[in-house]
Amino acid sequence: MTSLIFKKVIKEIDRLDFDEQLDLILYLKNKTENFNKNTNLSNDFISQNDDILGGELCIKGTRISVESVLENLASGQTKEQLIASYPSLSLDAIEGVIIFAQSLDNNHYLKKLFQEYCEISS
Repeated sequence: MTSLIFKKVIKEIDRLDFDEQLDLILYLKNKTENFNKNTNLSNDFISQNDDILGGELCIKGTRISVESVLENLASGQTKEQLIASYPSLSLDAIEGVIIFAQSLDNNHYLKKLFQEYCEISS
């Protein structure tokens, strides 16, 4: 699903002229910097490193992104199925992702995945 979204975004970006693309890049850079400053990564299970998955939020000690955990949960996969798919993932780490997602601003894209998961699990 994520790759389809990226393809649509890239198609739209290609329609912009150079100055509009530059403005968009600067805007996204600023939003990312603000997100990084305002995001509490004190969670024991989540880390961010520019050298791992391009700086995506990941489960500490793995290359499993927070986004992929939330996407799988939002698609209806159980925590046990997720652990079976990713043996390096623990139930505690999944709970850490859920706690982290609960703390995010409502406009954050990861919060929306979390809300989808909440709808499915209720």
